[in-house]
Amino acid sequence: MKETTVVLEVAIPTYNRPNQLKDCLRALVNCAEYLGYEDRQKVGIRVHNNSTEALDEYNAVVSSFTGIFSRLNIGLFKYTITGVNIGAPQNNYSVIMSSESEFTWYMPDDDLPRLDSLVVLMSVIDEFKPNLIIGGAESPLAVDYSISDNRDQRVPHHAEENSISCVVEGERCYEFFFGTNIIAAQNLVYNSRLLRAYVAANSMRGLVDPFLPAFLALICLNRNGPMVLLRLGIGIFRYNEPCSEWRHEWNRYALEVWPRTYRTWRKLGLVRPTPSHHSYFISSLYFYQCRLWCLFFGKYRLNLLTVARFYPFELFLMLFQAPFVCLQKVVKRSQRYLKLP
Repeated sequence: MKETTVVLEVAIPTYNRPNQLKDCLRALVNCAEYLGYEDRQKVGIRVHNNSTEALDEYNAVVSSFTGIFSRLNIGLFKYTITGVNIGAPQNNYSVIMSSESEFTWYMPDDDLPRLDSLVVLMSVIDEFKPNLIIGGAESPLAVDYSISDNRDQRVPHHAEENSISCVVEGERCYEFFFGTNIIAAQNLVYNSRLLRAYVAANSMRGLVDPFLPAFLALICLNRNGPMVLLRLGIGIFRYNEPCSEWRHEWNRYALEVWPRTYRTWRKLGLVRPTPSHHSYFISSLYFYQCRLWCLFFGKYRLNLLTVARFYPFELFLMLFQAPFVCLQKVVKRSQRYLKLP
């Protein structure tokens, strides 16, 4: 396999989920088959394994796909093992920043690439040489975890062709970026050269956290050049995954980590204040309205001092409304049980 011809690398971090990685790689095989034989040389796949379990299963998965990608004429297939759990943010950073190509597409191991994604991305890269590509500007794609094949016709917009929603430059990039779901990391494709230049000139201390994919996108936007938004998602988010710590810790990330992260980005000059920058994350607070015990005793309990500091009014309102919301739910469930009108 030749590494020098690679234009786009798919960066896949993985942790204790060999079966999910297998599904993701199989989906990339399907995507590659849509590309011309010579164009496949421009695509690379890089897997960074942060696992502490099932390493033999991982080796079997990687071995089975090495020959497949070689026969498909994929330009690069590289597998790395950390040997110790360095944490999800560090693993994400490692796999993205290990990329040697011009562009890097971040693809979590438990999500799937849309079937036409590689064709669309290579076309956009060839035409615009953008700083950043974002999929799903109009229709992000999400499926239940039971769907493990990107050819499944239950995938939303399965038969539609993806297309460019808009091309944006300058200050408007920030407005458009924060108008998308910035945590849908499977929809982000970075200009790798811009990331490497930033890291070479700046310390990343304190910046590698659960919102790293969005931070790297802002680095790309902070340079002159276009951002391309695609109408449909390029990555397919799979929800209801039973074993993901990230999914279970989301409320803590949204209410404790996010405000600190956003404040740091402001200091670095990578974001502009917007009225709605917290709105998506504040909604996580209402998860606790009828689960108040989780605030104090749950496995993923919150630091209330931090929440009160950044969301004082919203926290007070949630606590004030909690008894009424709980009572309303009890009444509704009682009516269903007793079959009352």
